[in-house]
Amino acid sequence: MDDEERFDRLLDVLLELREANEETPIVVEGARDVASLRLLGLAGHIIPLHSGEPLFQVAESIAAQADEVILLTDWDAKGQTLFDSLRTALAANGVKSDGKFRDDLRHHIRPTLKDVESLAGYVQRNLERFHRKDLADL
Repeated sequence: MDDEERFDRLLDVLLELREANEETPIVVEGARDVASLRLLGLAGHIIPLHSGEPLFQVAESIAAQADEVILLTDWDAKGQTLFDSLRTALAANGVKSDGKFRDDLRHHIRPTLKDVESLAGYVQRNLERFHRKDLADL
């Protein structure tokens, strides 16, 4: 698979994520991640984690709002640890967590990004590189 085909698949994943976010909240690490996803056209509920509360309290708060969430933590070691801990805390509170989008996005990003906040910039650069429509038109 060449870079352009990989990028096309990334755009497909982002469109699926946008649709899924219409019904299912996305949990991210911080405000910059929220901003990046907004630039990519996601308009649904996005929950930033870094609010100063302990992780289990955050999981309880999420459980009061939703039965299912999409986990989209960063792709570095810290993000993986947070993903695992949060998934466990959410399950203990009866919340189903979906990590498929996180895995799919990581798979189609070249060169590999380490964080969600860089995703919108990466997409914009590749739209220009491959002479595609504007980010807002995705």
